This record gives sequence, C-alpha cells and structure tokens, in this order.
Amino acid sequence: MRAPIRPYQLTASELLTRLDEMVAVTFGDLTSQFMLLPRGASFLTYEEFRDGYEVLRIETNGFESLTLEKCWKALRKNARAFIVLRTILGVSPPEWQDLTNEETGSPLPANTARMLEDGPSVTPPSSPSRLLSLKSA
Repeated sequence: MRAPIRPYQLTASELLTRLDEMVAVTFGDLTSQFMLLPRGASFLTYEEFRDGYEVLRIETNGFESLTLEKCWKALRKNARAFIVLRTILGVSPPEWQDLTNEETGSPLPANTARMLEDGPSVTPPSSPSRLLSLKSA
C-alpha cells in the first residue's frame, strides 16, 4: 500500500483542486503528544482521572464552592480528586511540595508529593494523619 500524498508534494494548483483531501491527510498525521507519553505503573487512565474529577465537581457544586471541607469530602470519596485538584491549579508535584513547605513551615521529605500520587487508592484514609506522618519520615 502506498503512503498518501502530502500537501508539500503538490504544486499550488494541484493543492487547490485537492484541498479537502489534503486537509484530511494533514489531520490524519496529527498525533497528540499526550498519547505518546510513557505510561508507568502510576499513570492514571482517562477514566480514573474523570472519576476523581466528577467527585470533586459534585462535592464543590460545580467548583462554585471550593472550600477545605468540600475538597476533603471529595478526597475521602476518591483520593484521585487530589491529583485532579493539583492539575486544575496547574501545580506540579514538586511545586505542590514547595508550596506546602512555604505555607506550613514544615519541610517534607524529598519526593513526598510524587509518593502521594504514586497510584493513590480510590478510597483514602478517613483523616489526614497519613499526610501528616510523612513529615516525620
């Protein structure tokens, strides 16, 4: 089977007569860089991320009431809501760790934020004690 002709292989007049075909070929060549990322054991599928998102969205009334209590309620229902919240805020795991240190004055061990996200369970502990115990690790 021959590879399709690409727009750059045509003259200007040929391109004009085959424009719809060339648009289709070009769109067919596009690949999301997200789809090419390596997927380790802690990679969340779209469905897992969506489930965490939906819990957070519902508990915060469509993000209209983003309070500590409502976020914690969402996290207790689905721990992946933590990753969703961090992603919405546009903060990487190391940045989250730095912000935690700045806000609390308590430095966390290296890679704590990544460790929290490394395959979080759907049902987290009922209190933040696990998070607090990491400080002394």
